[in-house]
Amino acid sequence: AEVRLQDLYPTILEAAGVPVPPPCGKDATTLAGDPLRPRLLVAEYGPALGFLPSMRKAFPTAPQEAFERFQNAYLAVREPDSVPGARKYVRVTRHEEGGGSLLLREELYDLDADPGETRNLLAPGGDPSDRARADRLQETGARGR
Repeated sequence: AEVRLQDLYPTILEAAGVPVPPPCGKDATTLAGDPLRPRLLVAEYGPALGFLPSMRKAFPTAPQEAFERFQNAYLAVREPDSVPGARKYVRVTRHEEGGGSLLLREELYDLDADPGETRNLLAPGGDPSDRARADRLQETGARGR
């Protein structure tokens, strides 16, 4: 699951049995319970737009392509193994320095049937239920929970 510093403090307080004062980060995902309940795994990497102007200035002869990957944002959301037909969703978007973004690619994989992630279920002609599931995973991942 995604962890941010703002989530650490309320999680530690909750684990210690101390009331969490509002507002205090996002709602902690409880560590209580044995076994821990399965959770979505969320990994996110945002674009590094803030340093691009200084990098372009430092490397004025570098081609534009050298900087493009730093304009990309990546989101991956994976359902727990305990979910029948667990899916993994991946989204890559390119963000422009002046604002706006462009979807570069989306992928959805059935981790049981395709553990090597070779068959993108969002390819043209795919099942509409896979599109709906990808949308739910994307929304949940974007919220960080």
